[in-house]
Amino acid sequence: MEILITNDDGVYAPGILALADALTSVADVIVVAPESEQSGVSHALTFLTPFFLNELESDRPNLKRFSVNGTPADCTKLGLVEVCPRKPDMVISGINGGLNVGINCIYSGTLAGAREAAFFGVPSYAVSMEVARKGVSNPVHVARAAELARDLILKLNDRSADPGIHYNINYPVHALEGTAEIRVVPMETTRFDYRFQQGTDPTGRPYYWTGHSAANVDPERLTDVTTVERGFVTVTPMHYDLTRTDLLDSFAEFLEP
Repeated sequence: MEILITNDDGVYAPGILALADALTSVADVIVVAPESEQSGVSHALTFLTPFFLNELESDRPNLKRFSVNGTPADCTKLGLVEVCPRKPDMVISGINGGLNVGINCIYSGTLAGAREAAFFGVPSYAVSMEVARKGVSNPVHVARAAELARDLILKLNDRSADPGIHYNINYPVHALEGTAEIRVVPMETTRFDYRFQQGTDPTGRPYYWTGHSAANVDPERLTDVTTVERGFVTVTPMHYDLTRTDLLDSFAEFLEP
């Protein structure tokens, strides 16, 4: 088996290192990831500058690691087209330090890394984990998430499915410290309550710093947001086709001659 891994936290992030380590026990692994953090870039692609692919040291014969001056979607595309010797059996993006649930899925570079692979018809998975303290990943939690993700993804990959599907997987702290019960749930679509902090830089220019508070969701509705809050691992099947197929016929009758 051959697996391509990318992420949006950067090639040296703890999550991608642990994930690659866990997967080398079952597959040949190729890491193609951004040279620096790309959180929140969504599905951005690079067109105006060239890519520089740098091979990094590896301590395992079945692990190759590359950094790229690009986005997660760039890395997946470059990995599939130029780096992998053949079409890989799957692409995994992560492990992201921080959950990717709700509307964050639209903004997430982690999700974009998996979504890009789905364009190519490759089974793909985005994996994220909750961090107990903002900006700091517990090494024990990271290792546990990598092992759990490996086993879950291998199980999912055995199930035949539409190749356009990519799976969004999230591990809350509760699941990393205890029993990791899984729930298959839809994505929450309620937007965040955005706030902008105003200030002045040293030269006197006013600035706005983006921030937000949690979305005001219905606690009784089972979505990825409410389910991880209850301590369950969430799995959400997704597809890149944004068409509202249920509206095609009615609008065609209205607009077409």
